[in-house]
Amino acid sequence: MKHRKKILSNRSFAAIWDAASKAESYRELCNMAYDSKYFNPSYLEKKSGLSMKEVYVVLENIYKAYNMRFDEIMKEAGTTNSKLRDSFCIPEKSIEAWKSGRNRCPDYIRLMLLRYYHLLKLGKYIYTEEYDDYLKTIPKVYEESGKEKATDVLNKKEAITINKAADDSLDKGIYDNVRNYEDYSDDDFYEMISSIGSAKHIADDGVKINNKRNSVVNKTDYLDNILKSRKKK
Repeated sequence: MKHRKKILSNRSFAAIWDAASKAESYRELCNMAYDSKYFNPSYLEKKSGLSMKEVYVVLENIYKAYNMRFDEIMKEAGTTNSKLRDSFCIPEKSIEAWKSGRNRCPDYIRLMLLRYYHLLKLGKYIYTEEYDDYLKTIPKVYEESGKEKATDVLNKKEAITINKAADDSLDKGIYDNVRNYEDYSDDDFYEMISSIGSAKHIADDGVKINNKRNSVVNKTDYLDNILKSRKKK
């Protein structure tokens, strides 16, 4: 079942984030929603299609995200001081001060990290406008898993082995006779072709190998054309 995603506009997110910075508790943030313009439940239902329950979920998740400490963000992101320093050119002394709690990390930097490490979860099938735009930039590349590749290689090897076994089992004299097809009358020619038995081999993976008659036709490039020309006559 395909679910319709719901998008929280950047304007609404900014309003909730700003309100979360002023609210003393999650309950207070919910009360602030009714007096707001851009994250009032009625507004969010109209603009983003959020139900009342989903509005409360979004408010709770943004409130929790806003109140995450810098060291908690680092832990959730699985990053280190040196990685942050090299990735964002942040002085290591600042990182250490934020991590230890001596200084408070600016809100915009914490938000940047939350977005960068995809830690901003609003709710099921609910995305920020910014994140939805980001998803649209990702090319859809489909790659076979290692297991599928291994299975494909195995199937090809089995098919080659079985084909070779089928070819080797053919009477060598048959091909000699085909090469001398010009010596045959029409009746003898078709009798020779029809006399080649059908030998189907089925691999464990369900790969079917063509019968001997098709093998003869495939091995002689000119035979197919000869058959067609004789049928026309």
